[in-house]
Amino acid sequence: MYVVQELATAVKYRLNVVAAAFDDAGFGNMRRDQDTRYGGRLLGADLDNPDLVTLAGSFGAEARRVTTSDALRSAVEHGLAGAVCRW
Repeated sequence: MYVVQELATAVKYRLNVVAAAFDDAGFGNMRRDQDTRYGGRLLGADLDNPDLVTLAGSFGAEARRVTTSDALRSAVEHGLAGAVCRW
């Protein structure tokens, strides 16, 4: 999770977008760069992320937690059908 301003903007301007967030318990790109460039010495790459479904709801967006590829497909289809944000 880098920033949540995009989520706030999408809700404020009622942009019907579908987004997927994957919780990798850290800054995955930063972790990879530190591992590659600094021989595995890590600083600030492992995080305890908030509950992303609850976070989305706090902005007024609809969110679903999925754990299978079929559930992901269903959630994306639901979003593309126009039911992403509640107004």
